[in-house]
Amino acid sequence: MGGRIADVLPLSPAQEGLLFHALRDPDRPDPYLVQARFRIAPGVKAQAVRAAVTALLERHPNLRACFRHEQVDRPVQVIPRAVKVPWTEADCTGRGQDETETELARLMAEDRARRFDLARPPLVRATLVRHDMGAELLLTFHHILLDGWSLPLLAQDLEALTTGTAELPPAVPFKQYLVWLNGQDQARAEAAWREALGGLTRPALLAPGEQDGPDGPGGAEDTVDVELTPELTAAVTRRAADAGVTVNTVAQTAWALVLARLTGAEDLVFGAVVSGRPHDLPGVERMVGLFINTLPVRIRLRRGEGVDELLARVQSEQLRLAPYHHVRLSEVQRAAGAGELFDTVLAFENFPRTAGPTTAVELVETRDATHYPVTVAVVAGERMLLRISCRRGISAATVGTRLARAFEALTSAHGTPADRLDVLPQEERRQLLALAEGPVRPVAETLTIPGRFAGQVARTPDAPAVETDGEVLTYGGLDAASDRMTARLREAGVRPGDTVALPLVRSVSLVVAQLAVLKAGACCLPLDPAAPA
Repeated sequence: MGGRIADVLPLSPAQEGLLFHALRDPDRPDPYLVQARFRIAPGVKAQAVRAAVTALLERHPNLRACFRHEQVDRPVQVIPRAVKVPWTEADCTGRGQDETETELARLMAEDRARRFDLARPPLVRATLVRHDMGAELLLTFHHILLDGWSLPLLAQDLEALTTGTAELPPAVPFKQYLVWLNGQDQARAEAAWREALGGLTRPALLAPGEQDGPDGPGGAEDTVDVELTPELTAAVTRRAADAGVTVNTVAQTAWALVLARLTGAEDLVFGAVVSGRPHDLPGVERMVGLFINTLPVRIRLRRGEGVDELLARVQSEQLRLAPYHHVRLSEVQRAAGAGELFDTVLAFENFPRTAGPTTAVELVETRDATHYPVTVAVVAGERMLLRISCRRGISAATVGTRLARAFEALTSAHGTPADRLDVLPQEERRQLLALAEGPVRPVAETLTIPGRFAGQVARTPDAPAVETDGEVLTYGGLDAASDRMTARLREAGVRPGDTVALPLVRSVSLVVAQLAVLKAGACCLPLDPAAPA
């Protein structure tokens, strides 16, 4: 770009992650496109709107950025002095409201399918659609430029720039955040994440080992919106207040319960979208840019723990990690000594939907997505909205109804331990019970190991069953010895379904013990006797 470069800056953690994701799948549709739809009042000239969009990128230099990774030690964002925003106009006047909405949906879908080349600025394009009630401005950005918090700020700026009726204060530059990032204690942050994820044995994945499908990352997207009733929304708010936690904590706990039932795990890890806006950075609430980060949330369900105790523990554990929300996910994975930590993501959206009164420009809709198999957006309001997006054959409707049921269970639990809460909707339970109806077919005793052994005892009681180092035990002797040990196991409290540890020492006694455990209805856990106590 030569002399037209205004600045060269490092990347934030989230920007670096999105850049590498785009480089990994350069020939597929990019899920990280953000679309914002603004309603333009009647009488506003197209030229005024176009000039406002150009002025918007002049006001916020980071919206002009492109991203370079070749021939540099680390990726950088290059800020040109000026860019020309691709501009398209369409005319839907005289078509009627339904036909106009259909055309708007088509234009947005068509634009969403067009990738940005992150090395070529600008990573934003605009479409103005005129209709009988005024016009719509469709702005498509790459997510690497900005987050959801920034969009109401842009709407406020567009209003002022379009009408010229208000003087805007100087913009707080995104560059200040990058300077703040450079001053953080990286080693301390990584140590905090290492401690938080210590002892994690396996991730709770919904689609382990699945590859991206032919329709794009993760295959075709299935989306559904589930709106909670005002009564349930109010109950969630009361539950949070009674427990002394945030509604976000209740949402995270509800999702952990759903994930536990879907995976069978009790040690749950999922991704959470954090705002990433540090409280000690002046003016950060007015900055336009990409601050959000996706980081793991770990929730361990403890048997018998009450709901309020679980909620308080979840919030306490998350508050301890709040100062370290700036760390890259790849660095968290490295600190934890693990690869993939999660494949589901929860985003709690509680930022202002509008940044001030509008007369000419109003933000009416935003659309974004991720590459994860399941993304859940919990949108705060008088009626909480659950926006579920699923890939890889996972049903968004099933996930949404179970999450709504989890909110109901958390708000109505009276003494029931959190790990016992039922998140299965009544209709789904009815369908499963219907499938289970039919004649009972008991498992034949001869199909079990103890049953088949009993048959052999009846046939050859005096034949050798096990022999080692000169010691011989007949089938009848092995049956009697294992019966005695089974009785001792039951006296010790072993019940069907329990697990009994056995040291793997080659001997007749090992065979007796294994058979005794199976007769008690338990299962054997073999242990290496050379392992530390």
